[in-house]
Amino acid sequence: MKLTKDYTVLTLLVLIFSISIVYGQSLNDAMEDKEDAVMDSIINHFQQFAWKVNSTSPDLAQSYLDSASNFTNARTQTLALAKILEIKGALHLANLNYKEASMALRQSINLYNQSDKHKFRAGFAQIELGTIYYNLGQYEEAIKFYQPAIDLFDSADKANKVYGKSLAHNNIGLCQLQFKDYSGALKSFNKGLEYRLTLPQPELIAHSHNYIARVHSDLGHYAKADSVINEGLALDGLDSNNIWYKQLELKKGHLKILQGNTDEAQILLDKVNSYAYTNKQEELYEELNQSLSKLYISTNEFDQAKAYATRGYREQLAGRDYKGAIAFTNLNKEIALQQGNTEDALLYSEKVSALKDSFITQNSIALKDLMNLGGEMIEAQHENNELQNTKNEYSNVIEDQKDLLIASVTLIVLLLLIAYIVTQLNNKLKENQKNQRELNLRILAVINRSESLIISLGADGVIRVINKPAVNFFKNWINVELQAGDQMEEKLLETEAFSSWKNALKKSKSVKHWKEVSQFNIKKQRYYFLENFSSISHKDGSYAGLVMVANDITKEHEFNIKMSEQNNSLEKSNKAKERMLSILAHDLKDAVYSAHSLSELVLETPDEFPKEELIHLFSLLHGNFDKTKSLLDGLLDWIRTQTGGLDINPTPFILSNLVSEVFEASYPKSISKKIALSMEIPSDLAVSGDREMIKTVLRNLVNNSLKYTQPESGCVKVISEQDGDMICISVKDNGQGISKENQKKLFQGPGKFTTMGTAKEQGTGFGLSLCKELINLHKSELSVNSEEGEGSEFKFQLPMAHTNDLSKKQLH
Repeated sequence: MKLTKDYTVLTLLVLIFSISIVYGQSLNDAMEDKEDAVMDSIINHFQQFAWKVNSTSPDLAQSYLDSASNFTNARTQTLALAKILEIKGALHLANLNYKEASMALRQSINLYNQSDKHKFRAGFAQIELGTIYYNLGQYEEAIKFYQPAIDLFDSADKANKVYGKSLAHNNIGLCQLQFKDYSGALKSFNKGLEYRLTLPQPELIAHSHNYIARVHSDLGHYAKADSVINEGLALDGLDSNNIWYKQLELKKGHLKILQGNTDEAQILLDKVNSYAYTNKQEELYEELNQSLSKLYISTNEFDQAKAYATRGYREQLAGRDYKGAIAFTNLNKEIALQQGNTEDALLYSEKVSALKDSFITQNSIALKDLMNLGGEMIEAQHENNELQNTKNEYSNVIEDQKDLLIASVTLIVLLLLIAYIVTQLNNKLKENQKNQRELNLRILAVINRSESLIISLGADGVIRVINKPAVNFFKNWINVELQAGDQMEEKLLETEAFSSWKNALKKSKSVKHWKEVSQFNIKKQRYYFLENFSSISHKDGSYAGLVMVANDITKEHEFNIKMSEQNNSLEKSNKAKERMLSILAHDLKDAVYSAHSLSELVLETPDEFPKEELIHLFSLLHGNFDKTKSLLDGLLDWIRTQTGGLDINPTPFILSNLVSEVFEASYPKSISKKIALSMEIPSDLAVSGDREMIKTVLRNLVNNSLKYTQPESGCVKVISEQDGDMICISVKDNGQGISKENQKKLFQGPGKFTTMGTAKEQGTGFGLSLCKELINLHKSELSVNSEEGEGSEFKFQLPMAHTNDLSKKQLH
């Protein structure tokens, strides 16, 4: 009876133990999955912050990751630690710290290899290792890392498999390009494209098109390269403001230079230049500056070419990219040689030699460090192997005696495990919950100190994380208070923000990363933000939500606008100066040569000229000087309008008095041509404007009418008509008129268009251009209405003024 009872108890205990193991394993698996998801979220936050601060403070970025590493180490999270080490390696690689990058990446590979489920992640780390050797010019060594990485992605989910394999093939293709193995490179790039076509991600497909076009371009197959680029630009869903679209436009611009189509090349490169430097897309800087410099070399615009080559040189040197700096120095050397400046060319040659020495020294040190690190890693591997052998020996001993050991401890273990498992699971659950709460508070405290706007949404559109700057932004912008747990679309439903966030959520389901520059009007002030969007995925690749980080770039945007306005002003001033010098040199030369010829004729044989002929010759000379004076006065007045040197001083004045003054100055000319001058203006009509400027305008218009009206039968009228609060002033004649074709040329600029008067009078080509600029300063427009053979009419408007606003002096 006792034996049966004991057997029953033992059976019951085994059954309870089995149930508890099954239940415990299920619960443990569920907890592990949840813990993995939590750790992924933590690591993503650490990664975002690390990359954000890396450009300004690399040490702070590594400090973030060290904190993450200590956190995961303390919890024996092997997979999380591997991911942290991979991120650290990538950051060190971006900062050109190759030894530290290699060490971190190798450690991450060892940890990834311990997990069958996540072994494919070692492929990404291997690609980063290969990139170290690629950067050092060791392309064969790089391929030794890229090639085996391809097979590691076989166990990955579809998204990671496609991304990883295509990335490895593309990197192998880049190495083959360095060997000038164009056939092999084309094969590798096409293989990468083949993988990317299986996923609806046009950005990655466009990236592959860029590589393939590059091979065809290097082979001189320009038509084929152009066709590949056009296919990429026409991809469905590819945003024209996306960096991969701009990269294809940049490649197309470079191709147009090679084909000799510099006009189209300039249009494309100017667009990419504006996009790259407005959005700080540093990936485009090197190739963009090289293409722009080569464009201006091909058009012999060497100052422009040198400016872009020098900009590229400084950017590459700032990033310690000596290879890139050498390429730009060689471009400056080529420019100096084409300008015939051998002294500068020699200086650039010396600079190239110095840069090559720095490049070789940098690479030699890095390669030596990598070799030493390789040796240390081999020794460490030997020690690990010895420890493993020792472990195996003990395992064999235990295996030989396991039956005895199992028999001895089974009963005790069964009794203890039941209580232990339940207690342990309960404690671990509580600990995880506590750690999660602490971590969430810690992360929230960090992101609340950030000046960036940070928002994370789940797949259901519910806000998971939102920091204080983002809360304040939405409150100030659309008067909506957001908090974690809110449904984003519901909260924004009847606001101007609704459509943009609805589109962002939709786009995040098909696009992994993108950037947008948005404009907001907040409290009657305009702001600009650079928004970085990233989609979030579960381990199986399914959609998990969206993260947005936005930064205020208003000051940078306003600075760019101000710089653009200053550049336009300088360009306008330079063009005015060039036109002035060109016209001045031409017309003054004619006037001076004519005066010189007349004076020389008189001085050579003064006694042979009768008094009447001398008077005639001096009258010709006087006319020459009058023309020169008129030319200089008109030119200087016009230049002042172009360079901002002419200020408008509007005052009220009697219009008929001003017209009388203009007629008085023009009477000699009207009498000589027997042309009548008249006005139809009320004697007390007052207008507001700069009196001297309007006098100059009317004088030029009246003189023009006199010049182009037939003698003895013509008349010139100045007429005023009221139009509300404005007075329309017109100068009308019955002269020869202006053809429709010539009317288009009237206001093209000084010296651009002039014709002879009815009495063979010569024009300077300044009058109408000056009139147009002076009227523009009054916020009005000068218009013309003319028919050939029927005369012309020029009109403009001024505000009407009241006579009681005028002083006694202004009334006369």
